[in-house]
Amino acid sequence: MGIINRCVMMGRASYLNLITVFFSSLVTAVLCLSICTHSYDDQKPGYTKENNLSTIGCILPLSGRYTDLGKRALRGVLTATDVFDTDGFRIVVSDIGEGNVTRLQGALEEMVLKDGVLVVVGPIPSGYISMLDTTLKSLQVPTVIFPLSEEVSVKNPYIIRFSYPIEKQASVLAQYAVHDVRVRTFGVLYPKTSIGEYLKDAFVESVKIEGGSVTYTGSYDLDLSNLDYELEWVKTLKPEALFIPDVATRSAAIISKLKEQIRAESFLFLGPSTWHSKPFIDSVGDAMDGVVFKVVFTDFFSPDSLRWISFVSRFKTLFDEEPGSLEYQIYEGVRLIINIVEANQLHRREDLIKRLLVLGEDFLFKVERKADDGVYVYPRPFILTLKNGQVVGVK
Repeated sequence: MGIINRCVMMGRASYLNLITVFFSSLVTAVLCLSICTHSYDDQKPGYTKENNLSTIGCILPLSGRYTDLGKRALRGVLTATDVFDTDGFRIVVSDIGEGNVTRLQGALEEMVLKDGVLVVVGPIPSGYISMLDTTLKSLQVPTVIFPLSEEVSVKNPYIIRFSYPIEKQASVLAQYAVHDVRVRTFGVLYPKTSIGEYLKDAFVESVKIEGGSVTYTGSYDLDLSNLDYELEWVKTLKPEALFIPDVATRSAAIISKLKEQIRAESFLFLGPSTWHSKPFIDSVGDAMDGVVFKVVFTDFFSPDSLRWISFVSRFKTLFDEEPGSLEYQIYEGVRLIINIVEANQLHRREDLIKRLLVLGEDFLFKVERKADDGVYVYPRPFILTLKNGQVVGVK
């Protein structure tokens, strides 16, 4: 099979064959898989269950510049279906390549009109969803995406957003620092990028809401060429905590440099989920004593949680590799959908949305619907830190 240009429909029996073929090479082969090739017609959208199989569609980039992203997402989907031993499910996967609008719309239409999918996972990257807005409303199919931010460019009642967005991360960090650590003054040092600026604004607003004060904000070039100038301001204004909304490697470099220059009884470095990564931990883990200097970041999972441990074990059994946070996010989103389908007799696609909203807020997720928009599913946030070079949960 390799690159999946149209759709592959599988149940449990063909599951391991897909893993072996797809991830061993990108060549065409067929191992216990049926390749679906359909032509369009005027069939109206409808959810079908053939032979008691519920169908999940996946719109992923399995070729082109986002191939790695698509492969990782597919692994998350396959791990979720395997965990449930889902004999009653099959998966339809469409490769969208570089994500042009014709290919995206064609993939979605064929999945819905011909394969009768219950729900669609994707597209990935989530930014592609804007090209499917009108088609989704016409076909009325629930579609799960995993956006980085709540600021998705479209409002659509059929979109299910499963994510721990950067806005929530900023809010959670501000709440923890103000109320648990009792930080009064904050600084924000952010990269000169649109998302850096956006995260800065989100954090500043969150600190104000929680009753704290932001005494310093500064930005730096991506090559860190002007960093020394900004660090002088940090040392002069002396905030008690510094929020650095950047990728792991640059954040680690800034922390390492600032740590050598700050003279304080205690200092708190705050960061987003990008810090929950091996490059960051390897760079700063042993340098944080947890007394004078402390690193705190947030994510939607903790490495010592039973759900994460179970997922890692299953993933490594299937793929003989360590998973990342993307695979786990996809896994949790698909797992939630499958759990709802298996627990309820769903006769219409809209029933899935209704059952999701019934969840409301529990230990694992918070589910809500916003006016004229779709469903937002927020995983429970975790506050994390480094202790003896290892990530541990704080809250």
